[in-house]
Amino acid sequence: MKKLFPAALAALLTVALAACASSAGIRGREDILDKRVAVIGGSVAEGLVSHTDPDLALVICDGAASLKDALKTGRADCAVADKATAEELTGFLSGLETAEEPYAAPQYAIAVSEDNRLMLERLNAALSGLESSGRLRALLNGDSGRTGASGVEVTVAVVPDFYPLTYLDEDGELRGIEIELVRELCADLGLAPRFMTVDADMLLYMAGSGKCAFAIGRLTAGEGEGLLYTANYLDAAQYIIVKK
Repeated sequence: MKKLFPAALAALLTVALAACASSAGIRGREDILDKRVAVIGGSVAEGLVSHTDPDLALVICDGAASLKDALKTGRADCAVADKATAEELTGFLSGLETAEEPYAAPQYAIAVSEDNRLMLERLNAALSGLESSGRLRALLNGDSGRTGASGVEVTVAVVPDFYPLTYLDEDGELRGIEIELVRELCADLGLAPRFMTVDADMLLYMAGSGKCAFAIGRLTAGEGEGLLYTANYLDAAQYIIVKK
C-alpha cells in the first residue's frame, strides 16, 4: 500500500493539474477552437458560435443549470453564454469564472435609408417603449410578438440564415427573434410588415436604395453607405465560462 499510495496521489495530482491548466489557459476565443463548448440550445450563443466557428464540438444544454453541470462534470471544457447567464453561473462560491476576453461582442441595429429619417425616429421610439416596458427583453428570450398587426403595409428585408434570430422552419415559414421583434415594432407603429427574404450581401443595398422600409439581420451601426441605424436592439455579447 505504501508503494501504491504515492503513485495514486501523483496520478490524481496530474489529473487535477491538467484540469486547472485547461481552464486557466483559456483567455479568449482563440483558446477554445479545439475544446468542447457548452451552449444553451436555441440561444443566441448557439447561433453565434455555430456560424462563427462551425467546426467547434458543441455540447447542447437545456438551461443554465445544465450548462453548469456540463462544466462541473467535465462534459464540456468551457461554455459560451450571454451576460445574464454568465453572471448567474459565476458567483463567489461557484467554482466558475469568465475568461479574460469575451467570445464576441456584436451589437445589432436596424438599418433604414438616410432619406427616411421619419422611419428611424419612429423605430427608435418604439424600441425605447419596448425596452422600458420589459417587452424587448421578453422577445429576446423567445416570447412571441403580436401577429395580428394591421395598418399600412411596409416591406422589411431579412436574411433567414441565422437560428434563432431569423430562419425558416420545417414548413418554410419565417421564424426567429428578429421576426417577432419586427412584428411587435410594427404593431406599435400601426404598420403591417411584409417580409422580403434576401441574401446577406443584398441586405444593405435593399435598405439604402429604399426598396424596403427597413432591414434587420445582424447589422452593426456604421456598415454601408447611405444608411441610418436605430439604437441597438440586441447587445449580443457572449462570454466564455471556465472552471477557476
